[in-house]
Amino acid sequence: MKKTLLLLLSSFLFAQEQNVDDIIIFNKGIALYDLIYSDLMIGENDSITEEDKIHNELKEEILDISINYFEELITNYPDSKLLNRAKYNIAFISHELDYLNNAKKYYKDLIETEANEDEKGGPGEGIIAEPYTLYKNRAAKALAEIYIEYEQFDSAKIYLDLTAKYPYKHFGGNEIFADEMFVDLLYSKIYWGLNEKQKAIDHSIGYIMNDGLADNTNTVNFISKIIKESYDTNEISEELKKALDKIKVIRKKDFSYAEIKIFNNSIIIPEKDSWRIFYDKDGFEMSPDAKLNEEKFNTLSLKEQLKVIFTESLFYKSLTTE
Repeated sequence: MKKTLLLLLSSFLFAQEQNVDDIIIFNKGIALYDLIYSDLMIGENDSITEEDKIHNELKEEILDISINYFEELITNYPDSKLLNRAKYNIAFISHELDYLNNAKKYYKDLIETEANEDEKGGPGEGIIAEPYTLYKNRAAKALAEIYIEYEQFDSAKIYLDLTAKYPYKHFGGNEIFADEMFVDLLYSKIYWGLNEKQKAIDHSIGYIMNDGLADNTNTVNFISKIIKESYDTNEISEELKKALDKIKVIRKKDFSYAEIKIFNNSIIIPEKDSWRIFYDKDGFEMSPDAKLNEEKFNTLSLKEQLKVIFTESLFYKSLTTE
């Protein structure tokens, strides 16, 4: 979970007729949540020591109070324009705290009510804020995650299927691609849990090459894991060898790419990914002893370059190392 997923109070609400008291209550809940991720508290990714446990207990107490404020708004101001934001925030914080029954209750409520998917002002703030709240879409994905955690995969699929009815919307192609990859990864986890191994592979293997639109690390790690559990070392080695032996180069006017067939799927290897061999994921040049010789790479034929791009990918390396 990340802080930017909390639904904040959008400035447009102040321009509407709105009870000042419910705005105050809502902002109190937001302020307490923000406190958790300020410099005063431990961040999400910090290591936990014995000394930190006191801080973590305080963190939970503060988040409980934050939930209480949102619940107060729901109880006292049932007609508030902030009602659905408060419900989502309760669900999100409860999910973060592993109060999963409470999270499910509010996520389901959002799906079953008339919450407006196109309400302006989604999660995040400033220039990274999402354009729409998408209550039902976010709730459906969150419920799928919870039921996957419970290993109730049929229920998880029921909720994830709702994302077709309540689709993700954004102005940016990167964000749309990232959401599609995330949803397909959830489907892979569901089908893996249902013991439908090929479907699990099919849903996410198309994302194994990083094309720069979104970080595919989680998908690659999961797909590599289930392939290793589905095939033995010799079978994987033979599959990779056949894919490279039969690699097909497609040349277009402005770009070229390769197509390989692997684990019953056709995968695209884009030529533009070659820079990732020489630079780290943030675009900084790697040290000379940590990268291939770029000059040598440039002397290779396009077909051999595309082979190198594939063999240097996280996916390939994950399958060929213990």
